[in-house]
Amino acid sequence: MYSCKKDFPEPHHSPENELMTHSQKVLSLIKGFDNKLESNLKTGELLELDSAIWYTEALQNYEYAHPDSGSMNFVVFKTQYTLAVSPGGMVLMDDVETLYGLMEVQLLADLAVISNPVKFLVITDVALDSTIGNTAHLSVSNGLGFSLLIIYDPFEEDDDWFWGTLDEGPGTPPRGKCDGTEYGVSDGSNELAYRLNNPNIAYTPPTNYTNVVIKDADGFVYENRLFVDWAANIDYCLTDTELTYYLGESDDIIYSYESLGGERPAGKDFIRVEIEDTMYPSGSPYPYFHWYHISYGIPYYGSGTE
Repeated sequence: MYSCKKDFPEPHHSPENELMTHSQKVLSLIKGFDNKLESNLKTGELLELDSAIWYTEALQNYEYAHPDSGSMNFVVFKTQYTLAVSPGGMVLMDDVETLYGLMEVQLLADLAVISNPVKFLVITDVALDSTIGNTAHLSVSNGLGFSLLIIYDPFEEDDDWFWGTLDEGPGTPPRGKCDGTEYGVSDGSNELAYRLNNPNIAYTPPTNYTNVVIKDADGFVYENRLFVDWAANIDYCLTDTELTYYLGESDDIIYSYESLGGERPAGKDFIRVEIEDTMYPSGSPYPYFHWYHISYGIPYYGSGTE
């Protein structure tokens, strides 16, 4: 026999309560996997390939990632790995442990490339590229933030920047503003990415992500909404008016769900965007454009970096 329903009020199923419950489940899974890696009892134990991908991604993000920290710059390093797979799609836990160790070593190597003293992992994405025979080919993308965050500013009248910098890196610094100033500091795509990655921030408990995916977007698909220079002018100058326009369009594309014409997958939140300055090798001349690499994931409260 049960008492009347009024004696037992319905639990409050608010979105925050549901997220807390989800977070507790995710943390339990991650910590269980970490304990398994550290134990000596896993010899011969098998794990499904999909689970191995989920756990290695989730554990590295839990242990090292700071997705809620702001930075001026964001870059992505990608590394390929292989994993032996049985005909039934299973992998050895010993091999998964080896893979995770290699991922940790590579993360340190990726961070070492950046000379700035302020640098950190924002998010890791582990993806299955293909399975050929008994070998799974994986790619691990480490998104790294660096340089201290400055204040958020709208684009001002003198914010006219070169569109971007081909092959930007240690030997090829950002081209700066169109008047020749700010060389080595930033460029048009960096200014857009900085603002998109650092909106006005409200405090939330440490948040991390599982089921990370990276979506690509460009102005060939989103015609007249993301930057493309069909004339291929290497010195194209993005005015403050153009940058303001592209910032608004980028925001809409990033945060709108796929069903509504954007890139955001159902049930996932925006994490970070990298904007690559590149050219499309077709036609004459080759057009320059901004290539967006947008990461999304399922959030949970909790971080091993707290």
